[in-house]
Amino acid sequence: MKETTKIKWKRYALYILIAEAVGGLSGFLTRDAMKLYGEQVIQPPLSPPGWLFPVVWSILYALMGIGAARISLSFPSRERTQALGIYWVQLGVNFLWSIVFFNLQWFVFSFFWLLLLWVLILWIPGDRSSCRESADSLSALGDLCGLLKFGGLDPEPVKSSFRKNSPSHQARTEHLRRQAVREKE
Repeated sequence: MKETTKIKWKRYALYILIAEAVGGLSGFLTRDAMKLYGEQVIQPPLSPPGWLFPVVWSILYALMGIGAARISLSFPSRERTQALGIYWVQLGVNFLWSIVFFNLQWFVFSFFWLLLLWVLILWIPGDRSSCRESADSLSALGDLCGLLKFGGLDPEPVKSSFRKNSPSHQARTEHLRRQAVREKE
């Protein structure tokens, strides 16, 4: 019994470490672009502070690792194999989304990439399988990941008017300044 518990903890630790390493590498590779994005794009009023993202994503990657470990510990079956395969693919898609969105700034493409992530999340098997509970947990965590990427669903960053240094933004700012001056007169 003790041996089984030891193996389970090792499996959980392995999956959590791999998920965190993927998230950490993604954050490391996009750190400069995220900072630049934050400076160039007008953030919506409900946008959380920048320091919160690494905290939340660390928790989410750990939870994804826990979900994958739970699936890997379930009874061997075709559904378990399929769920783990989809998990690894969605982890890769999650990793690449940040690079596509922040580094490459392919905003429209990143929207479709996000849709691919949703498809993968919905594809994780769960019906009448031995790993239903685990797959459902992983699916729910994936949903959270998708919801946290709601910025990818917002088409506004695609518009140049939302760039602080763009000509259209500068013209809009100048128009508002002139309007304020006229109102004061």
